[in-house]
Amino acid sequence: MSRLKDGAATLSIVDDGIVLRDFEPRDQERVRRLILDGLGEHWGNIDESLNTDVDDIAATYAGGRTLVAELHDELIGTGTIVRRDEDVSEIVRMSVAPSARRSGVGRRLVEELVGTAGTWSSRRVVLETSSSWTEVIAFYIACGFAVTAERDGEFGSDTWFEMQVRPDPWFADRRLTVVAPFRDGARVSRVVVHRRAGGVTSRRGRGAPH
Repeated sequence: MSRLKDGAATLSIVDDGIVLRDFEPRDQERVRRLILDGLGEHWGNIDESLNTDVDDIAATYAGGRTLVAELHDELIGTGTIVRRDEDVSEIVRMSVAPSARRSGVGRRLVEELVGTAGTWSSRRVVLETSSSWTEVIAFYIACGFAVTAERDGEFGSDTWFEMQVRPDPWFADRRLTVVAPFRDGARVSRVVVHRRAGGVTSRRGRGAPH
């Protein structure tokens, strides 16, 4: 059964044992730890005081949407999308546990976050990552993002990406597709309400794989 929270349905997808749903307060410490551990894996020792936004996900990204992915109640992925202006949304704080990489979890998170931007009538989704994080850059390109710029950031060079989004007028300002698992005897089935109009389109940048 889908749940209602602050007027918006809570997403739940049951697929290959993986549950994709909206962030809840009980997820705070696990999400924080997953994000910081991912940064530490890449950078080595990190100063957690420089990442205070993850100390209270619900408050920091109150105007956005944060998803979590679980497998057998273990948190294996997270990502957040925020609306920067009328036409642009940004994906931030994407992280997937090492054990779940190359399983499709990251792509599922990105697809749902981009879909959310469409329901907000955004026309572009942007994101950035460290230019030295080559496997992450390859992942976003494989998801359909185009590299738009490399800029000097606080901790070195950052690579910026963009994806064009066709706003979804039917779901204007609504937050998500509802996927409600229900039990039919011993079999678990799903009821899916699809987005009717619009959708997501992407463009490839120079050097992107085909």
